[in-house]
Amino acid sequence: LGQRDYLCVYNYGRALAASGDPKQAITYLLQATDLEPENPSGLMALGLTQRLLGQEDEALDTIEAITEVAPKDPDGWATLSDLLFGRKEYAEARDVLERGLEAIGEHPALLGKAGAVAIALNDVASAMAYQERQLKVAPRYEDGWVALSTFAILAGREDRAEEAARMVMQLNDQRWEPYQLLGDLYDGRHEEAKAEEAYRAGLARAPTQWKLLMNLGAALVQTTSPAKHAEGKQLLLEARKVAPNEPKVLYNLALAHVRLGERAEAMELAKAVQAKFPQAPIAAE
Repeated sequence: LGQRDYLCVYNYGRALAASGDPKQAITYLLQATDLEPENPSGLMALGLTQRLLGQEDEALDTIEAITEVAPKDPDGWATLSDLLFGRKEYAEARDVLERGLEAIGEHPALLGKAGAVAIALNDVASAMAYQERQLKVAPRYEDGWVALSTFAILAGREDRAEEAARMVMQLNDQRWEPYQLLGDLYDGRHEEAKAEEAYRAGLARAPTQWKLLMNLGAALVQTTSPAKHAEGKQLLLEARKVAPNEPKVLYNLALAHVRLGERAEAMELAKAVQAKFPQAPIAAE
């Protein structure tokens, strides 16, 4: 049996997996890896199929084999870290990414994943450091700047957060995320007018983004203007349409009802949320 036979069973196995039949697929993918045990593509297909079948330990072993036979292939390191992350083995996922970075160098995808893992480990300083490294090698990567701004807010690095958000605007002024980030920054500083302006600019770019609808609505409800209270409630109602099961939206909507003197509506909403989300803040209040 040779390369042609490998390709036949490998491609058939992949086709079965893609069609939703991993139980049949794994038979052929195991044959493929028997024929070419060091082929990264075959190992990847097998490992992902094992994961679909709930064979997590076997999937980890298979994907780890890719990092051994093809240490310069970032997909092996990235997928192995994803599998560990899914098991909430965050320290192990971080170790995999560090080994991948040592083997490959400053790969932007691995650095981005390392930042996310660091956040899961509550290591915000390291998350920021990974993002800074990523952006040195991929300075026009918009999502990287969004992540850096987000992490900088968590770290209390407001100046860097604002710089990163404005870099996203410079790269792509149609992104809504930097306006939300700036709005959150200004809101945290109690700069209500600037927060409102930022949120409105974000909504101009993403009119149905529930986070923007919620944040602007909540900000308006906290002002002293009755007209803005009414607008804030309407925005929160729109946010509820988009994200009907988001406890934060429902919590802020209940507060809007209270602010407008609509206590019966607020209590009705609170009881509904208490039944569905007993751990949500609104349930306690």
